[in-house]
Amino acid sequence: MMEKIMENSLIIERKNLSSTIFYLLLFVFYLQASVDCWVWEDSFLGRDNFHTKIEKEWPATKSRSLSLYIQPHKITTILQPSHYCKSAKPYLNIIVVSKDDNFESRHEIRFSKGIRRRVDSKKITINFLIGLSKNSSVNEKIQEESQDYGDIIQESFHTSFYNATIEIGMAFKWIIKNCNNTQYFGIFRDDSHIDSVNLIETISRIQKNKNKSLLIGHLKSNEYASRDPYSDWYMPSYEFEDEYYPQYLETKNGYIMSFDVVKKIYNVAMSQPFVHFDDVFFTGICAEKAGVKRVDIKN
Repeated sequence: MMEKIMENSLIIERKNLSSTIFYLLLFVFYLQASVDCWVWEDSFLGRDNFHTKIEKEWPATKSRSLSLYIQPHKITTILQPSHYCKSAKPYLNIIVVSKDDNFESRHEIRFSKGIRRRVDSKKITINFLIGLSKNSSVNEKIQEESQDYGDIIQESFHTSFYNATIEIGMAFKWIIKNCNNTQYFGIFRDDSHIDSVNLIETISRIQKNKNKSLLIGHLKSNEYASRDPYSDWYMPSYEFEDEYYPQYLETKNGYIMSFDVVKKIYNVAMSQPFVHFDDVFFTGICAEKAGVKRVDIKN
């Protein structure tokens, strides 16, 4: 009788052990499948790209000294416009930062109803800042475009989402080198809406004192520096440590500044490690360090 009980107990223990091992293996399989699913989902949706690309383009060990990339004391301009500050002496010079192959966008801006070359006797010039394409045929078309319209500034940088600060840095450099006789400058992108009349009226309304510094645009306040590596707007802590950005003006809507503000921001930018979001860097970090007030004209 006792032996029978012992035998039954051993059978039960073996069954329990087998069940435990089975469920343990099932759990391990489920865990591995879940991890594989997460990895596949991230890869399929491309959610890991922003994190890995930022780390690849601007790792913590790579220099973020703007002067290293724009070479402030060297002539880097490949194509120079025929109509710009030295010859035209405009009241407002608008620089549109454009992707090298966005020929149609530039054409639309040139012939837009909102673009006027003179408003209330104030002369306006518009030039397009373009990087050097990796495609030789695109560069040839840009040369033809420059000959046809005379409004192209081509520099040696390569256009990319992660080189935006270098692009705008080149715009500041070009202004400093070529346009010290122009009162105001606009920085826009080629998907911005530009209205010459509205810009001149806004400057005149705000700038009652002609000697007053000016930096106006669409102001962003209390913007959180995203630490989410899956976000388009991911900001590595080694680039920017604070939780919130300083107030800044959005490049996508454009901003206007007086020449003295250009110089102040540019001088700070040359000594300040940059972040890869150009508007945060120039109109936020550098403007704040330079003591330049940003004025919101959103309304």
